[in-house]
Amino acid sequence: MARVKSKDSKNTMAIVKNVGFILICIVLGYVLIGNLAANNSTIYSISHYMNEVVLTGSMEPEIKPGDYITVIKKNRDSYKVGDVVTYVRTTDSGDKERVTHQIISIDGDQVITQGISSSNTNADDPITKDDIIGKHILTIPKLGYEIFIINNRYYINSWSYISSHILGDN
Repeated sequence: MARVKSKDSKNTMAIVKNVGFILICIVLGYVLIGNLAANNSTIYSISHYMNEVVLTGSMEPEIKPGDYITVIKKNRDSYKVGDVVTYVRTTDSGDKERVTHQIISIDGDQVITQGISSSNTNADDPITKDDIIGKHILTIPKLGYEIFIINNRYYINSWSYISSHILGDN
C-alpha cells in the first residue's frame, strides 16, 4: 500500500526549505559585506564591521589559524586592557598588515598589545588608538580556510583548470 504525504507535511517541508534558504542568504550576506568592508574603508564606515581570516597562531587557543573573525568598529576611547583588537601596522618592508592581539596596556593614546600565546609585545613600537580598526566580537572556527580559498583568484583558477581536465571538458 502506497503512503500518501499529507498536505500538512508538504507545507512543513516548504516552510523548512524557505527558512533554510533565508538563513543561507543571511550568512552569505554577512560574509560578503564583511569581506568587502575588510578591503574598502567606505563600506567599513557604513557597516561598522569587517571579517578577517586569521593566518597565525599568536592568539591561540582563543583564536586559531584558519578561524574567521568579525571585528566591530568602536569609539577610539572605548578600548580597555583585555580587549582583543585588530590594528594596522607597517612592516619593516613598508607594507601594511592587520594584526589581531590583546591589549595589555594603555597609556594615553599609546597602546601595547600581545598575542595570547606569545611573550613578545609591541612595547618597543606601540600603536596608537587611531591604528586600531576594531574589537574582536566573533570567531567562526576554520571557516577562514574556505573564505581564503574562495577569495584567492589563484586557487579559483587552479581548481577551475583542474576540474575541467578531470571532468573531461573537451
